[in-house]
Amino acid sequence: ISAIGADPTSASQYARSKGAGELAVRAAFPTATILRPSIVFGPEDQFFNRFGAMAAISPALPVIEGETRFQPVYVGDVAQAVMAALAQPDTMGQTYELGGPDIETFRALMAYILHETGRHRALIALPRWLAGLQASVLEHLPGKLSGGEQQRVAIARALANAPALLLADEPTGNLDVATAEIVFTELLRIVRSENVAALIATHNPELAQRMDRQLTLVNGKLV
Repeated sequence: ISAIGADPTSASQYARSKGAGELAVRAAFPTATILRPSIVFGPEDQFFNRFGAMAAISPALPVIEGETRFQPVYVGDVAQAVMAALAQPDTMGQTYELGGPDIETFRALMAYILHETGRHRALIALPRWLAGLQASVLEHLPGKLSGGEQQRVAIARALANAPALLLADEPTGNLDVATAEIVFTELLRIVRSENVAALIATHNPELAQRMDRQLTLVNGKLV
């Protein structure tokens, strides 16, 4: 089982990895049947449930290239396609793309999630340079967002409207050391690449030393 759009020459790293996987399978098993499903939905799926979890903790859902079209396919239909491929010899060596009956834009799918979960959230179009940050949130399992992923969502939301100044109060306060390092490094990378000023309050002296300027608050006074 691969993914729709798999192509070893694609500009998308995800599509390239799927395309490379298909080539490896074909080299080892020339008669293999390859199925390329679109977004798969069903109980505990990692698309609708993931964005539903994000909507539960965030006042907005990030949308990148919202007019991109998808054709979600039910997991039960994918399972039937697998069984049919196993039972029918004429599918050997073939590649099939699997899609459901409806074609929707990414933005429409986000609106559908909000409607079905009864949540009223803004849909914010994010610039392409934030795509990597959003992807870093969505690539992890399970569907419930971890503390580090929640912090990434908060950063993406704060930067969505390209502010001149970013205020962050203890952005790594509830995270373990390794996750705090990942989140803080990503935060610094974005604010510096986008030339955004950042005022960060932290009790972590090691993180503070990585800023361009440090001020210490002692007895209510900056020193």
